[in-house]
Amino acid sequence: MDGQSNTKGFTGFLRTWAASLIVAGALFCTLAVKLYWAVHINRLNEWFGWVESDVFVLLAVELLLVIVCFIWPGKAVVRIITVFAALVCTWSVINAGWLIATGTQVLPAVLAPLFYDPVSRFVIVGHHLAMRPIAAVALLVPSAIALAFFFYILAKPIVPTVSKNHIRVRIVIYIVLFVLAAIFALVAKDGAEATVLAELRYNSQLKAIKSLFYRNSSRQNHIGKFIDRRMPLDDGKNIAQLPLRNRKDAGKFSVVIVVLEGISPLQTNLFNSGSVDVPFLRSLAKKGTAFTNCHTVATHTTKAMFAIHTGRYPSVSQDYIEAAAANHPYQSIVTILENSFGYKTAFFQSAEGTFEARPGLVHNLGFDKFFSRENIADTNSYLGYLAADEFTLIDPICKWIEQSENPFLLTVLGSSTHDPYEIPQWYLSDKAAELAELKDPLQRYRMLIAYTDAFLEELYNKISEAAGNRKLIFCVIGDHGEAFGQHDRYGHARVPYEEATKIFWIMSGDNVKRGRKINLPTSSLDVTPTLLDIMGFDISKGTFDGVNAAGRISPNRKIYFSTWMDNGPTGYISGQKKLIYDPTNELVIKFNLSQDPAELAGQIFQKEKLQDFQKDITEILNWQSQMFINLDRGKIEKYQRVFDDWLCQTNSREPKAVYDKRQKRLLRGN
Repeated sequence: MDGQSNTKGFTGFLRTWAASLIVAGALFCTLAVKLYWAVHINRLNEWFGWVESDVFVLLAVELLLVIVCFIWPGKAVVRIITVFAALVCTWSVINAGWLIATGTQVLPAVLAPLFYDPVSRFVIVGHHLAMRPIAAVALLVPSAIALAFFFYILAKPIVPTVSKNHIRVRIVIYIVLFVLAAIFALVAKDGAEATVLAELRYNSQLKAIKSLFYRNSSRQNHIGKFIDRRMPLDDGKNIAQLPLRNRKDAGKFSVVIVVLEGISPLQTNLFNSGSVDVPFLRSLAKKGTAFTNCHTVATHTTKAMFAIHTGRYPSVSQDYIEAAAANHPYQSIVTILENSFGYKTAFFQSAEGTFEARPGLVHNLGFDKFFSRENIADTNSYLGYLAADEFTLIDPICKWIEQSENPFLLTVLGSSTHDPYEIPQWYLSDKAAELAELKDPLQRYRMLIAYTDAFLEELYNKISEAAGNRKLIFCVIGDHGEAFGQHDRYGHARVPYEEATKIFWIMSGDNVKRGRKINLPTSSLDVTPTLLDIMGFDISKGTFDGVNAAGRISPNRKIYFSTWMDNGPTGYISGQKKLIYDPTNELVIKFNLSQDPAELAGQIFQKEKLQDFQKDITEILNWQSQMFINLDRGKIEKYQRVFDDWLCQTNSREPKAVYDKRQKRLLRGN
């Protein structure tokens, strides 16, 4: 048989059993990365429990491929099973990288951005590889060799000779291996922590397939009621103006909202024992009101920005539908101030505007002006693939303020504390002693928090000077935090713990009580109603999900939160109780934050005990479903021009934004 020629020697062996060897590579990769992680987090005794399912699934896959070759021998079949084996192995490699990066196993939802925004995501990957040349070579060279081998097998496949006895021997060997793995796993199970076991005991390929078929209801709530929440939230409750509660100072306050990108207050010495000194934030808290127990609605910037400016929950979904350009803005603190007193409004950020279609979101919020990294002339100030030196924003902000004497609303969004944590060179010049530690992302992150505190002080002073005699309220709020190994997790997209969900919130200025601390749980939802109440508006006539956090707050109020990924952990905080529901791993975790603020001693309830929490789970699923925002697919226009220089998509849950200044000038010339 032609397909069975040239089977001798090492090369012939590789070609004959290519599919089996590729699956073996997938198994080795999975076992190795889980071993690495077990050593890394000092839980080596649990490794056997983590890999039991991997041994069973991947050996079963290899056996299945051999049986297919036995039943249908032929070159076409060899090509098909080789492609299938390559997909299995590729997933193992991706899972290995994700596990090392985040401490969690990969799910299809993680890869979704690669499909709806491939350019941005590959730029991010390329930037990280460029920062790590040794790791890049270690990854790309073997990948190139494997890819060449894969295409060689597809071009010149060899049909392996498989007998019934061959299959019997394989079955016996695999049963023995699996029994041994199960025995070791059973021994290792005693004393293992349920949180880690729930995350790492499953096989990533099998879990990925299951997750494709499991979805929390999005268009109906858990009891079957149809919910039709649409952008721009045209639900009959939007209002152009709020009535005034106090006319004395109405329309006389200028407001600055500074949103901190991914800064966890737990890393600072503001109200915690963190290592980063933030002298300006501490002084701001003493001069104003500090909300010491504030949490984000979602561990994602776009979702948090929506909540901060509207006082309403964003769509609980893995997308950024809030940035799909609408025909007209929705109700927000921006539109209320513009419509009530003719405020001028602007949104400044140091990040690229193309990232997650930010000008679309800013347009929807009702701002008059948008400024992003694309508008910064000095490209030397750029940091990484996304950010820029925050200090470059100060001069254009002050010039904008000085253009008129009208009251203004200004939002400033930072970006330097976003991955990959690049630090401006000028800031490093007088910190030579600390340079040796800057290879560690956590050390760079902490230095950037100190840098951000210095920026906030300069921004505050310059804005106060430019504002002149205008009454000013200065508000600092976080979008989400960031995990650096706490709870063996990294990042924020699937992290439900305090390091990712707890955020800064400080207000200072005219009409804000000095030296006040509010320790009851609050939310980023509360920013808009709280500011409006301070400015004299009657917020009881509004339709906010948030409350006036400076007023009376119910101690039993339930504040819901969610991570960004589909089927990721979600939950609520009520008083000092925090409950997390993890649908992917089928568990519930309860914390008493007054006794356990670091969340080190939570009560963990796995699948067999979830029935005891059915009421909580139902409420959480209802909330998620009711907050889901539907896209109006009836729109004909696909792009809308906003802020003159931007084209933003209108009919996508993952919209794109294109910087089109050159094209605009060409159109004017014609």
